[in-house]
Amino acid sequence: MQLHARLMGRIASLGLGLVFVALITCTFWATARIQRAADHAAAAVSLSDLYSSANRDLDIEASLERRHLNDVNSGSWSEELDAARATDESLTAIEHSQNADDRQVAESTLKLHDTYMDTLRELYRAIDLNSMQYAATVDHEEADPQFAAVQNSISSRATDQHGVALAALADLAATQSVNVRAIEVATVLGFI
Repeated sequence: MQLHARLMGRIASLGLGLVFVALITCTFWATARIQRAADHAAAAVSLSDLYSSANRDLDIEASLERRHLNDVNSGSWSEELDAARATDESLTAIEHSQNADDRQVAESTLKLHDTYMDTLRELYRAIDLNSMQYAATVDHEEADPQFAAVQNSISSRATDQHGVALAALADLAATQSVNVRAIEVATVLGFI
């Protein structure tokens, strides 16, 4: 009987030790996975914010251009350049990100934006020279399609990054859920 009691004690100690090791292992795994998911989500949210800023600044550029086209005395070239600099700053920040796809998108979008700005320079010059017919042609045939190309490039990637951020947050929630279940199971096994 004493041998049986000692054997049962050792088995119980061994079982408790295994539960303890499993609990520690699960905790380390969950912590590492949660940190990775949080980092991934933070990077995606940051990029999404930069794309949103670039999109907003690009909209300001288009608004200034429209305002100047409709009223020569409003929407100055210096305001246009300020908005363009803000767009470029956001795209340049994206260009320095860790994600190769985003770097490539930012690089190509900066080139599109440069072309758009060259066209706006021509448009403003035409407006300032009171060549409204030519300005309208440049606006319709060049500036509008170039604006659309830049905006599409920014918007589609912003949507992608928003989706990546949501997926990373879902992964974070799932990992936390698994961790909670593992702790519950280990606690129950520890009491058995």
